[in-house]
Amino acid sequence: MNILIYTWIHIISIVLLVIGFSSLITVKIAKEEYIAGLRKMGAIFQGIGLFGLLVSGFGMMARLNLKMAESGWIHPKLLIWLLLGFSIVALKRGWLPSKVAYAVLLILIGIAAYLGIFKPF
Repeated sequence: MNILIYTWIHIISIVLLVIGFSSLITVKIAKEEYIAGLRKMGAIFQGIGLFGLLVSGFGMMARLNLKMAESGWIHPKLLIWLLLGFSIVALKRGWLPSKVAYAVLLILIGIAAYLGIFKPF
């Protein structure tokens, strides 16, 4: 596949991740135990977004001939990917307060974007 296709999949996956996480935060802020469609949609969008990020990220690595051992910036991006995946559990159980969840989301995505664009190490 062309590198631009992987890039578009990566960007769309980030949007899906943000939409999913935002809907989960909305459910938490509303203090509803169960809002049928919104919570399910949020979890689905976050899962599809995380899967798309993983597949397109490794696809871009393959097209650019990058090796994990040679690119130190990839490991922190994988850690951020795991943290974004764990955030659904942290939000649901109350470990991540909903008032700071948006800030955490923006900071993690900002760091991941910085690492992917500038490849500092």
